[in-house]
Amino acid sequence: LIYGDNTNPGNLKHRVLSYPGTFVAEVATVVGAASIFRFVVQKDIPTRDEKAAVLLKADGSMNVLLYNATSSSAWTLQFTVAAVGPAAAPHTRAVDMFVERLSGNLVVVYGKTGTNGSFFYRIWDGNTWTTETSQAVTGMAGPASWIGANGLPKTNNAGIAIIDETND
Repeated sequence: LIYGDNTNPGNLKHRVLSYPGTFVAEVATVVGAASIFRFVVQKDIPTRDEKAAVLLKADGSMNVLLYNATSSSAWTLQFTVAAVGPAAAPHTRAVDMFVERLSGNLVVVYGKTGTNGSFFYRIWDGNTWTTETSQAVTGMAGPASWIGANGLPKTNNAGIAIIDETND
């Protein structure tokens, strides 16, 4: 279980559920600027016993973190994007991530403030992150305000749904 709270903005808190249904003590990790979390998206990467989290914060920034259950007991900050989603709609979730089913690569997909008609992504292969890549979307006039992504079974493909600020 991962979450944030208003008493310690900027701290990622997590607990592990152990059998038979009890949570171990809360652990807090400081992850950048003190800003409360609007959305937290978490995915398991089963091929490497890793977990990934995206924190979309009230200041419009996004933090991406990794947790490796084999080699570490802490979440580590991987990268930050300063302005995610449309500036005029601060309560949107212009970020998601998915795991490619065959390769086990993690793909983080997001929109950026002031960038119309495209989304951005970065890929984690277990060792390194790719550089940020943009992808134009035909017929999308505004910045992405909501993104949903899901890896398709038995492939490295995904379905990505995007709603932009102008709803086209």
